[in-house]
Amino acid sequence: CHNDLRNRNLAAIHKMTSSLTNENQVVVIEDLNVGGMIRNHKLARSIQSQCFGEIRRQLIYKCARKGRELVVVDRFYPSSKLCHVCGYRNSGLRLSDRSWICPECGTVHDRDVNAALNIRQEGIRVLGMQRAKELKISRAPMSRIHACGDTAYGRPLDLSGLRSSVSWNQEVAKLC
Repeated sequence: CHNDLRNRNLAAIHKMTSSLTNENQVVVIEDLNVGGMIRNHKLARSIQSQCFGEIRRQLIYKCARKGRELVVVDRFYPSSKLCHVCGYRNSGLRLSDRSWICPECGTVHDRDVNAALNIRQEGIRVLGMQRAKELKISRAPMSRIHACGDTAYGRPLDLSGLRSSVSWNQEVAKLC
């Protein structure tokens, strides 16, 4: 009985991670402190049954196998507490608060949806930083880089680190 349930859970995880890696060029996840979350005895059983470690393990190897990018957002990023519209930080948000209204812009937030949108935005930002390092342009002012790849200084950028012929802007546009 226990093995049947575990096998069904693993099959569902495989299906979900395969779908994510088949349909997306970039997958963004949050680095969760599962050990700390399990210490909350009210949540421990439900957190353990989610198999977060297995989901991450599968995403890592499937993204690598399929040539996809896996971006991991830092566990201390306040994804639930930031308004995804204006950036206001709600420091008083408690775990029991499932929704909140931003006092700056008036947007009504579902905690989980807001966190997902913030994780997506942070993943795009982190991906942009990674790409800039790959292209060796992280120190060049962005206003001095032209669409053709030349800089204002007349030297072309080294684009050899780019993995595909698709531009980074097109890849980010697929995420949007």
